[in-house]
Amino acid sequence: MNFDLMYEKLIEKLIEKKKLNPKEINKIKIEVAKEFGYNKIIKNSSIITHCNNLNRDKIIKILNIKPIRAFSGVTVVALFAKPFSCPHGKCVFCPGGPNSPFGDTPQSYTGKEPAALRAIRNNYDPYFQVFNRLEHYCVNGHLPDKIELIFMGGTFPSLEKNYRDEFVNFTYKAINDFGDEFLYFDKDGKKEISYEKFNRFFETNLDLNSIERKEKIRKKIIKLKNRNVNDYKFEINRNEKAKIRSIGLTIETKPDWALEKHCNEALEYGCTRFEIGVQTLNENCLKKTNRGHTLKDTIKAFQVTKDFALKINAHMMLGLPASNLEIDEKSLIDLFEREEFRPDMLKIYPCLVIKGTPLYEMWKKGLFNPIKTESAAKIIARAYEFFPRYVRVMRVQRDIPTPLISGGVLNSNLRQFVEKEISKIGIKPKEIRTREIGFRQLMGIKLGEFKINVEEYKSSSGRDFFIDVVDENDTMIGFIRLRFPFKYGYRKEITEGTALIRELHVYGQIIPVGSESNESSEVQHRGWGRKLLEKAEEIAKKKGFKKMAIISGIGVREYYKKFGYRLEGVYMVKEL
Repeated sequence: MNFDLMYEKLIEKLIEKKKLNPKEINKIKIEVAKEFGYNKIIKNSSIITHCNNLNRDKIIKILNIKPIRAFSGVTVVALFAKPFSCPHGKCVFCPGGPNSPFGDTPQSYTGKEPAALRAIRNNYDPYFQVFNRLEHYCVNGHLPDKIELIFMGGTFPSLEKNYRDEFVNFTYKAINDFGDEFLYFDKDGKKEISYEKFNRFFETNLDLNSIERKEKIRKKIIKLKNRNVNDYKFEINRNEKAKIRSIGLTIETKPDWALEKHCNEALEYGCTRFEIGVQTLNENCLKKTNRGHTLKDTIKAFQVTKDFALKINAHMMLGLPASNLEIDEKSLIDLFEREEFRPDMLKIYPCLVIKGTPLYEMWKKGLFNPIKTESAAKIIARAYEFFPRYVRVMRVQRDIPTPLISGGVLNSNLRQFVEKEISKIGIKPKEIRTREIGFRQLMGIKLGEFKINVEEYKSSSGRDFFIDVVDENDTMIGFIRLRFPFKYGYRKEITEGTALIRELHVYGQIIPVGSESNESSEVQHRGWGRKLLEKAEEIAKKKGFKKMAIISGIGVREYYKKFGYRLEGVYMVKEL
């Protein structure tokens, strides 16, 4: 049968009708499929891949496909290394890992989470994982122009170095190769997906779930993967000017694996952020849960990580063994009240009882009572009053499927319970997520006049500045994190008298290079990045600093060159 003709007719009919509800769309799909003798359901993703550049946006609007991560300004690609055991053993609450009841899965994951399922399907091969994820974005009409990488599962820095080097190499190679194969610049300099090449490569004329299709694609990807293999340094250098660029790399780790040696190695991979499993600030809870580190390790990891200019996303867990509601609330509040902590981002997870863990056996014997939804929501809500303007609360629940949870918070929408509680007790959150422009616009809040605001605070024995662009309602367009380090000498690039920029972020829709802008959706090209940089430089100069070093995602290095920065080692630097 003629697939191209079938999709051409279907697209024509959909555009002709313009406004359609899901029922009407399905009716047209069925009619066209029947006419061409196609006895399967036509997927929206297949329709998009068969559109041309003139009608694709119209079709996405008609099909009502929501933009992916539209307001955070990044496209996330999460990857898992092969299953391995943590060197210290296993925490009492930790599911998964080698020989777990779920099979060989990444440590601390059940293997049923979306990203973990994708990793398992691809046999934990980073090249295949990247291709699979970018394929998914493209078939849904999303151009993955700038991506943020996340290495999830267990403690990546503890893996054998040769394996880590290879994993990083094929991660960047996959990004670079995918861009070279399927992205191009049109005559106006606008970046586009070559759906003609994309459809041929990914065999979109075949049933998406057919074994034949999967085998054909697998062979093609292997061929690309094995072509012109170099090392990770080569691929990182290649990514600086690639069609798809990595704007950041996040690595999950424990505090005792986020020290000087680990930071140095992570920086060589292009790492810009550590997600550190803090879990609690109570020493007794750390011992009882077999975390394998002390609170002193956490304090040291925060100081070292910040003095390398890395960002910190702290993971905190409520309802641990040996904890109680008072300890949990105190840990969340002290995380920001005490200057030796003060992370940049935060994820909060209630402790869950999962089969196969030591905690599960304790729970069965009646030795452990998990925290309930209402209690968790109340603790988090009360702590919100102490969350500062410089932090972003990323999550308040893990994505472990509910059927796998034997005890604890079973509500996957815990954040909604928290928001309801916040409203009930009358707290007005100040954290970044509640203030960023995209979400404020969704709420219908009118934008005012924007100006630069500077907030200085002590942090891990150094001094940090949170400089953001806000209007009179505290709606935020973007921010920069400036640090005056506590300790020098970790890296030769950071000499005495060097100030650090740990993050520069301007929010807005994901706008590919060369595309047309509009006032409501594109704020990334208004010059706020330049103004924030100038402000940070001005503050550093006034305090006597002679040099600025920026930790930069690989694909953002070219941006900083416009403002007089040059690459020195792993940082973009400039004499002030």
